Amino acid sequence: SETGNTVTVKGFSPLR
Repeated sequence: SETGNTVTVKGFSPLR
């Protein structure tokens, strides 16, 4: 959740 969006299984937002 670097961008503060929904966190995925990878730990980052889906936009990333």
